[in-house]
Amino acid sequence: MSDLWHALDHAGGALRALVSDGAGWKRRIGEIRDEMKAGRVHEVTSALVPCRDRHADVAACIDHYRKNLDRMRCDGYIRRGMQIGSGVVEGRCQPHPCH
Repeated sequence: MSDLWHALDHAGGALRALVSDGAGWKRRIGEIRDEMKAGRVHEVTSALVPCRDRHADVAACIDHYRKNLDRMRCDGYIRRGMQIGSGVVEGRCQPHPCH
């Protein structure tokens, strides 16, 4: 599984190249998050394709999503009650403050 946080990080880079205002960026990243959680990765990728040649971050996002499409099915993971973020695992990997 490719976690939602890292997928949105790729989208954020692409959006920074395309959206000039902070409010628009925030609204659009929220829309992409909702699309990802609903399992509509292909729709997100398709919306970015016309802008692919405008910035390397857009192309990188599209390539990452296409390469990992079979692992980015957040909707199925959510239905099964699974975590879609890496925070739990990454948090556990941190050194304990008492050690």
